[in-house]
Amino acid sequence: AADCSVEVDRTSLTTALLHLLSNAREATTGSGRVEISVNTAPPAAELAEAPDQRPAAWAVVRVSDTGSGMSTEARERAVEPFFTTKGQQNRSGLGLSMAFGFAQQSGGDLRIADRAGGGTEVSLYLPLAADARSPQSTQRAAPADEPVSGRVLLVEDKAELRNALARLIEAMGLKVASAEDASSALDYLQREPLPDLLLTDVVMPGELNGKELAEAAIAQYPALRVLLMSGYSDIASGDFAMLRKPFSLEELRREIRAQLPESCAA
Repeated sequence: AADCSVEVDRTSLTTALLHLLSNAREATTGSGRVEISVNTAPPAAELAEAPDQRPAAWAVVRVSDTGSGMSTEARERAVEPFFTTKGQQNRSGLGLSMAFGFAQQSGGDLRIADRAGGGTEVSLYLPLAADARSPQSTQRAAPADEPVSGRVLLVEDKAELRNALARLIEAMGLKVASAEDASSALDYLQREPLPDLLLTDVVMPGELNGKELAEAAIAQYPALRVLLMSGYSDIASGDFAMLRKPFSLEELRREIRAQLPESCAA
């Protein structure tokens, strides 16, 4: 569509589209059609918290497929962090959640609907450029736009989740190195420059769990900052900060920023 310009973070938009396309590809199970369209739409009451916050118009990026579709329950819970119908060994449950978080941070929304003729249609609603410059949109986007730099060592044994988290952290402007277990993380710390933050899951296979990894790393590198992640409420964090799963995208951003050294703020 003509004049369909938005003011958003380019990397975050790219990541959101890749997640939507990945989901659409999997839904077709090897055979089908995936379509991408970009159009404008008039203001819609259901897409704004109050009348004075509605953009004059939306840019709508739609990704639709002719795949197996989604159940009502799956559609209602699809944007919840870590919710997945694919099994944790295959999917992280963060793709749609990340896309939804990006849309909200940009002053927009994400909607999921059944596609006419079968399949699923996911729509990203983003304020047109003139509205993206409004005070309301600027206020929403500020947390994601605050300058930040630095290096993060991410330790997570589930590859899909590790890759998804790495993409999200990179969208914050940080450089990410990844390891699948404590042994690999310690090897990295010994041969590479010290990262600004160690972000590690607690429950992992191997001789050391995430908390033990953090303790061993701090013993060798006292200046290293640490942030733990765990979905088990009975695991104590000790002297380390803990991010409890499931967490929202904003919680992830906030906790990472809180644990980074002050020198990482641009």
